[in-house]
Amino acid sequence: MSQQTVGQLTFEFLPHSPVVVQSHSGQISTDAGLLPIRQFDQRWCYTQRLAACLKQVAQPLMDKAQRRYDHTGVKQRLFMRFRYAAESWPHERTVIAKAECHAGGTNLRFVITSLDVPGKRQVRQTYDDYVQRGESEQRMDELKNGLHADRLSCHRFKANFLRLLLHTAAFNLLNALRDHAGLPTLLRRAQPGTWRSHVIKVAATIVQTTRRVLVSLAAQWPFAHLNHAVSRRALQSLPAP
Repeated sequence: MSQQTVGQLTFEFLPHSPVVVQSHSGQISTDAGLLPIRQFDQRWCYTQRLAACLKQVAQPLMDKAQRRYDHTGVKQRLFMRFRYAAESWPHERTVIAKAECHAGGTNLRFVITSLDVPGKRQVRQTYDDYVQRGESEQRMDELKNGLHADRLSCHRFKANFLRLLLHTAAFNLLNALRDHAGLPTLLRRAQPGTWRSHVIKVAATIVQTTRRVLVSLAAQWPFAHLNHAVSRRALQSLPAP
């Protein structure tokens, strides 16, 4: 987002309402779209050098998780918090470190926050709240990449707006279909590409008569049972006659 675009935006804040800003690597500053957010530092920089410093502080926690896993054979997920300030920061911030050790190896992650984290329970809760961002990011990825919602190559704004509406309608239809306990687990967890290859994109013979449209599929189609499950789900959504 450019600074010119930011200048055209108007933000209204409710009294005592917190504003949460998340940054994933790289660098963010007030010139990168955060100018309207009050009480935000002039500069907040994340670098590989910073990551190395944080890893050095949290290494004892990682060693502790490794020892516990070696002793018990049970997945370990440990947390700690500490105060840290990089050279470019105007003051210290709270850093939450998560050390995880399991059969697949080790995993050390950090969350830097200005939120109040008074105790151990809040440390875990703050980290878990942050990692929930992955769910929304997956949905955005499905809309943009899975359904190609960014294919807006028309010359007119209204035409592109209509295409975006159609993509969004398809995304809502997909969510309505797969959010049902009666569907196979494969489809409930599937990305749009899987739905396209397993349910939609299939050769068929279509015969249209006065009273009905008959779709004939190959008898040996390996995903016929998935198509039947989706058809039953769609029929359940129809209003009663």
